Amino acid sequence: MCSCGFSALRWVAVRRAQKLVSEDRVRYQAAWEKVLGDQDAELPRLKSAVQSLSLKVSTPARHLHRRMAGSDIKNASSFEVLLLSISEMGETSKSENRGKTSVSKIMAHLSGLSQKLNLTLGSPNQVDDRLPIQNLDQLYSQATLLCPILHSMATGWAEQSGGTLPLGKQGESTWTNLKRPDRAIQKALRTYAEDPSYILDICRCSLIFPGISSMVKCINCLKTDDRIVVVRIKSRMTDDLEAERSAGYRDVCINFRVVTKQTVLLGIENHVVEIQLLHRYIAAIKQDDDTRDTCFSAILAANDHDGHDSGPAAMTS
Repeated sequence: MCSCGFSALRWVAVRRAQKLVSEDRVRYQAAWEKVLGDQDAELPRLKSAVQSLSLKVSTPARHLHRRMAGSDIKNASSFEVLLLSISEMGETSKSENRGKTSVSKIMAHLSGLSQKLNLTLGSPNQVDDRLPIQNLDQLYSQATLLCPILHSMATGWAEQSGGTLPLGKQGESTWTNLKRPDRAIQKALRTYAEDPSYILDICRCSLIFPGISSMVKCINCLKTDDRIVVVRIKSRMTDDLEAERSAGYRDVCINFRVVTKQTVLLGIENHVVEIQLLHRYIAAIKQDDDTRDTCFSAILAANDHDGHDSGPAAMTS
């Protein structure tokens, strides 16, 4: 009975969303037709690059705990280490009157704490698909530490391929914030049966490209980057995509884990992040209305069988 009720509410939400974004769908479709008019010949190269990167997909598209090495650490988690570290850093800040503690200081302290206590917390870079991370606090703690690392990597990819960061209202380059907790809770309830381990865009970023060829260069950069483990790639930059399924919005969305000496040491190498690659014609259609942004997410989540949720809302919410 409860399931039927949720299904009915979701149907109503999707229908309401479709009405609210009907004008935007027309604008996105017009932008896509402009892309086809200018760069239709580049689409096969983009499709080939996406297919090539998809060959790197290995682990499940889900936040998973490390594979545990022994029964004595069966119930341990990197979140416990994080809480301990933040607590100690908070006391240090108070005693020294330093105010807020920067993410870099927390990361440095975590590294030292891990070495001091010789905490392994399972096998590094080994995921256990039987142990999903179902605690939102833990996921947000991991994402907070991982965001500056992702941003640094994405900046390098953009420089190599000719991409740029989204621009703020004053024309400045901006990074996407962590997904709003209320949106994450809503997504877990509506789409993933209360399982937050499938929410893969808590830590995310977007890059904007002048053309399809530069998008292809970026995808090739990711393909050759041995610091990432791709878990999912989805391209809406295809001429056979029905506009109704995405409300007209199109991008190339890639989810991956960042596996470096630093992330392993911090115990966050299994956290999945997201990067969206957008053509400038699509990115130019800004969504400033939070209601419409949420509506886009509702339509995408309802129409994508894998529960993938990205789009204009993912850049802001």
